[in-house]
Amino acid sequence: MPESQSDIPRLEIQYARSTQKWIDGSDKIQIIEVFVNNVGSSFITQKDSVRIQVHSPGLKIVTEGIIKRLGPGDQATLENKKGGPISRGPATVTISEHKIISAPYSFNSSYGIHPYEANYESIYSHESPNWYNNAKFGIFIHWGAYSVPGWGDSGSKENYAEWYWWSLNTANDPTNTSGYHLDKYGPNVVYDDFIQNFTVDAFSPKEWVDLFSDAGARNCPTLPRNISPICTGPYTTHFLNGSTQTKKYGFGQWPGENATNPFTNKTLPYTGYVPLTDFIDDKMLPEMNILADMGTEMMWCDIGGPNKTAEFASSWFNRAMIQGRQVALNARCGLPGDFDTPEYAQYNGVQRQKWESSAGMDPYSYGFNRATPLASYMNASAIVTTLVDIVSKNGNFLLDIGPTANGTILDIEQQHLREAVTKYFYLDKFTKGSS
Repeated sequence: MPESQSDIPRLEIQYARSTQKWIDGSDKIQIIEVFVNNVGSSFITQKDSVRIQVHSPGLKIVTEGIIKRLGPGDQATLENKKGGPISRGPATVTISEHKIISAPYSFNSSYGIHPYEANYESIYSHESPNWYNNAKFGIFIHWGAYSVPGWGDSGSKENYAEWYWWSLNTANDPTNTSGYHLDKYGPNVVYDDFIQNFTVDAFSPKEWVDLFSDAGARNCPTLPRNISPICTGPYTTHFLNGSTQTKKYGFGQWPGENATNPFTNKTLPYTGYVPLTDFIDDKMLPEMNILADMGTEMMWCDIGGPNKTAEFASSWFNRAMIQGRQVALNARCGLPGDFDTPEYAQYNGVQRQKWESSAGMDPYSYGFNRATPLASYMNASAIVTTLVDIVSKNGNFLLDIGPTANGTILDIEQQHLREAVTKYFYLDKFTKGSS
């Protein structure tokens, strides 16, 4: 009896596009993405041997896209790898399996990896590389002089403990950081006095790395602003050259003058002040280039604001390309970037743009907060369910820990990280290149 038309698998090629990505370790063999929908009522499985091919004159298919499993109503993003010179031209996508009902899809393609220019359109064509897309689970670290007082209050009043100095200088601060500071340290202790107590004497890099590896983490970005005791003090944080730079670059909401003791109103000296003619040209841009020249693979900026990110990124992307490296830029450097970075938040649906949600194991603080009850820390079940939800929507999960001033990661955090893998045995596999 002939097979019913309704039982025959049906696939629809929704969209295809060239990318600026290439196969790692190759001579810039380009990746072309194809978005395929299962519009039928049958499951597609690996036994169906469905292959997606991109055809274009003068170009060679290096690797086909293969659908391993696709349920009715679901979409798959597949990659074809193509070799050839930089050019533009028509291309056609076909589905090879004759038992599948489908139609070819034609599009205008750009072939070859183009160098980047210092403008919005060119930088926006850059996207997160596959090594980052496959690093579903990462560890964030917030560790600095603020870890000495370690205060962000608790419950509905809790706020980021790493904002301790900011909270001290904020009127009507809900965390009552000023009250805590006066009771604990008195009015004559200022933020930079905490630096001498940032001892790190229990810090063991190997133990940290072993813990993160055991937890299945695949990346560990660090923010110098948030991990260095020197970069977080009042003398070096408020580095703008007086009101001139504040007005020039529109940093009106950020302090631009000498730091002041919030209790005595006494002006504090700049212990690390360096005179600047121009904040962006003389400080921001050179520091970003220093990080890039160190072999940085991910530039994780914070806040954004006035910048020369287009100039920086085009140069960095091109240098990395020559070196055969694919790098990533987040969305907080002043341009859209390769991936968005919501904090303590998750999207309701699948996002086309890659994204990375960060959250602390603490209910609402990245830095260590001694006011947080141990029972409130994110447990293994919450880690796994949050990860699965984020990854299912094209995101990565960046889970933060806040070590104490001596470099200790709380036992409760270590326990929950390891339990997430041992109790949920599939998590480690899930974080290795799944989609």
